[in-house]
Amino acid sequence: MEGLEPIDLRPTSNNSSPSVPCREDESSSDEWSHFPWTKFPGYTISERAGRQTSWVWQHGFDIQLNDSSWRRKWVCKHCLKKPRPKTSDFCAAGTQNIANHLFREHRLVDLSGKRKPPASGKGAREQTPSKSIVDMLKLDVADPREQAIANALIKRFDKEHFQKLLLEWILDANISFRQPEHYRLRQIFEYLNPSVATTNAHISHDTVRRRMLDLYAQQKARVVEHLRNTPGQIHIAIDGWRSRNRHALHGVVCFYVDQHGNQFKLVLGLPELKVAHSGDHVAEQILEIIDSFDIRDKVGYLTLDNAGNMDTAAESIATALGFGSKRRRVRCFGHVLNLVVKALLFGHRADAFEAEIEGDSVLDAAKHEIWRKKGPIGKLHNLVHWIHRSDRLTYRLRALQEDFLARAEKPQLHMKKAVDVVRDNQTRWLSTLYMIRRGLQLRPFLEELVEKLVLESSRECRRGTIRREELPLCLREESLLTDKDWKVIETMEEVLVDFEEALRMLEGDAQSRARKGGRIEAYDEVADSIIWKAEGDSTETLDEAVQHRGGLVTRVKSGYVTKGDTDQPDDAAANQDDLIENPFSDPKLQRLWDEGIKQHNRYWLIRKAVQQGERRLPSQWGLPVMLSECSIDDGQRLCWRERIWVPSHEPLRTRLMQDMHDSTLAGHPGRDMLKSLLSRKFYWPGLDADIRQFVRNCDVCGRSNIWREKRRGLLKPLPIPDRIWSELSIDFVTDLPPTKSNGSTNLMVVTDRLSKSVVLESMKDITAEATAWALLRNVVQHHGMPRAIVTDRGTQFTSRLWRRLCELLRVKQRLSTSWHPETDGATERANQEVERYLRIFATYAQDDWDVLLPAAMAINNHNSTSTGFSPFFVTHGYHVDPIQVKGKLRTDGKSPVARAESVVQRLREAAEWAQAAIASAQEQQEKNANSRRQPSDQFKPGDKVWLRLRNIRSNRPCKKLDWLSAKYTVLETIGSHACRLDTPPGIHNVFHVSLLRLEADDPLPSQTSDDYRPPAILTDDGELWEVEEIRGEKKVGREWKVLVKWVGWIEPT
Repeated sequence: MEGLEPIDLRPTSNNSSPSVPCREDESSSDEWSHFPWTKFPGYTISERAGRQTSWVWQHGFDIQLNDSSWRRKWVCKHCLKKPRPKTSDFCAAGTQNIANHLFREHRLVDLSGKRKPPASGKGAREQTPSKSIVDMLKLDVADPREQAIANALIKRFDKEHFQKLLLEWILDANISFRQPEHYRLRQIFEYLNPSVATTNAHISHDTVRRRMLDLYAQQKARVVEHLRNTPGQIHIAIDGWRSRNRHALHGVVCFYVDQHGNQFKLVLGLPELKVAHSGDHVAEQILEIIDSFDIRDKVGYLTLDNAGNMDTAAESIATALGFGSKRRRVRCFGHVLNLVVKALLFGHRADAFEAEIEGDSVLDAAKHEIWRKKGPIGKLHNLVHWIHRSDRLTYRLRALQEDFLARAEKPQLHMKKAVDVVRDNQTRWLSTLYMIRRGLQLRPFLEELVEKLVLESSRECRRGTIRREELPLCLREESLLTDKDWKVIETMEEVLVDFEEALRMLEGDAQSRARKGGRIEAYDEVADSIIWKAEGDSTETLDEAVQHRGGLVTRVKSGYVTKGDTDQPDDAAANQDDLIENPFSDPKLQRLWDEGIKQHNRYWLIRKAVQQGERRLPSQWGLPVMLSECSIDDGQRLCWRERIWVPSHEPLRTRLMQDMHDSTLAGHPGRDMLKSLLSRKFYWPGLDADIRQFVRNCDVCGRSNIWREKRRGLLKPLPIPDRIWSELSIDFVTDLPPTKSNGSTNLMVVTDRLSKSVVLESMKDITAEATAWALLRNVVQHHGMPRAIVTDRGTQFTSRLWRRLCELLRVKQRLSTSWHPETDGATERANQEVERYLRIFATYAQDDWDVLLPAAMAINNHNSTSTGFSPFFVTHGYHVDPIQVKGKLRTDGKSPVARAESVVQRLREAAEWAQAAIASAQEQQEKNANSRRQPSDQFKPGDKVWLRLRNIRSNRPCKKLDWLSAKYTVLETIGSHACRLDTPPGIHNVFHVSLLRLEADDPLPSQTSDDYRPPAILTDDGELWEVEEIRGEKKVGREWKVLVKWVGWIEPT
């Protein structure tokens, strides 16, 4: 800044060097001596309790009004130092206006960066006020000589040229459009020439973008005219890739020779493909760019890679332009080279291998095993990725190198630094070469590191810290790199160097630059050189690495011919014999294959279409495949994605699924796994549907599979009773400690289904007769005869005595379904409450629980979750308070008859409230339960169903290895939620629908569905009886006799 003394601007945000108030500076006394006090009458130097830390106080005076210490002003120092001094003062309550003044008038900013300059704030104008050239040079325009100097300097600045240079810098440097808005850059421009600010020559990012588009439109017109005047053809090259921010782009470049014989290359476009990457969509975009440059009639050859969609795109473009795609199509030799090297590294099924390892870069056990099977290169890949993923292993590898370099005798080695492993990726084969080179460089350190880790792991195994199965995958014996493996890696590196040299020769576009590669005549030279070098001494070692029949030479030749010359009319596949090799060794499969080949005419038509390079199959065939994905393998078999296409012969396909499915190496794997196993080698249209049909009709799978679907059978609540104690539910709590009063060990729990009232009775035995007497004595005597009783299938309720008693008393008997406790859920809940009460108040000996049975009163006094009222209130119309409160007896003045009617009305209302509450609770319970269920199958007599055997005992030794399901026939449907099956004698044959699944009855015609294994449930002939208790035993001779108490029988035998 001209005319100003240097000012020390210290960052106010730096804690290590806090700013010092200007009043404490050494020169402040001189500055105050020149202060114009006459212009500020009544003001004095400010007296503050604190310290001024803002940067603006270094550039101004702090004064205050004498009679009002809170009225302070800031007076600019620099304005007072001008040749024509002026006073610029601002209220000191804030610093924003002061900072604006310092920037606007003196170009001073806060160097700490705590506050941005006013020009860089939101909504700031492009113009940044600055001095003119006259002010900066202090010229006197009244003097003709100085006036001429000023005019000459002003004329030398061309605003348009300045902005053009700025745009070209942004374009060449490939920087952000917002860079010209940076205030530091603008300060540099204004310092070099103040006319930049005076003429408002600064530009914003919107201006940059607009000028760029205008420039592109102007230059494109020139390019179109230039291309139209070229004497020869214009050749197009296309390639696609995806950016890191997920933009699918296609680069379109043209090559041509102008009228002077000079070679040129221009980028025509970079379109983004936002739809499916099919060949038709790619061709549509390329043709649109060709039409925009008006060169449709001048297009010569097309260069694309060898992907299937690019084949389709080349055909579509050639059809639209009116020439043959095979004559004008140039294969991408770099892509061919990539495919050949991948086939060399990973075998003939490199695409399938890449599909297996595609996805997350994390190396799990499955991917580790896939890589390990690829030989030494795969082992090295596993080791490198394992080390790279672990910081601890990386530091240990560096430490081994640093120790070696520190002990080296050569001084120059001391200056070297440790290096890390280099990872390969799935996209470029060169990354594998770089990984191999670094692996060979680090071989001694890698071997030492692995040796130490193996010793440490072995020590931990002996101590029992880890199990041998928990050893890291790379430290297991089969994953260790041997000397022979390293020899193969060395030889592979030697061969890959040849491919690297070939790739370097083909780089570039043959134009005059530093690189001289890319000559068209170099392609055949490179191919011949690779094949010649592959025939050297290294093939025997490499054959062990690739683990595939045929040598390296055969693979390189086939890769070059197959991938590089697929556009030739007489390729290798067309000259081979039409005899198709049988892929099976089993005689039965061989016979079925031969039958299918002879009978399936469409198989031959598809194979012929693949050989002739046709584009599509007839649409009426309805085959969901693309011919670009089909090929002919070494055995002349039709393949789809490197998988053998099985002819349409049902016995062959079924036998193939049967052998794969029933094999002990597969073990009835189920639908998805069977599809995975078959898809590794074979394919046919409709494979998924055939596998689903086959698996669902397999009896062995039906017996042993776990049901993982939603529970079947929707919840069906019991009907709501119309009055209290009209419907009961009865259950027993058994195996209680004998009471000291009468030795009872059982507790009968009777629940009213409407009021939820509970009646408890202790019992010594729970036979049908004893249960009937207890019911009459405790319930019927006080509440009358019920209309229905809900019970489980205990022997006392299924006995002839109980059934006859219910018939005589006209009581409807409702038995719960076998192994379906939800039928009697209310009583099960009451049992839990009773057990909880007895558990709380029983003594230590637990032999007095029968005297606690008045617990029924406590349970009946609790509000029911279903009705919202206590059972006692629903039954009697009032509540029982556990704590009695003294008070006077209140009378309502009503007559006895009126009070009686009031009680009856209250009881009627309580019953109606209970019914409504139970209905609401049942509706909510049904909704919640059915949200986790699905409707059951519709059964009818004669249907074959699978029965779940979870609750049924069999005669087999171990329940864990027993069948999970068995197949039976439906004899009768009982309502909508139960079925009667033809189970063996001794098994209750009524089951809830949640335990049943309808059998699939659509096996494949050739599927073997007979199951010769023994039945899942085996019982002895005759009726089975359940043992309740063993009363005694004695030895008679060599045999033991046991006295047994049978369930449902009084006398033991």
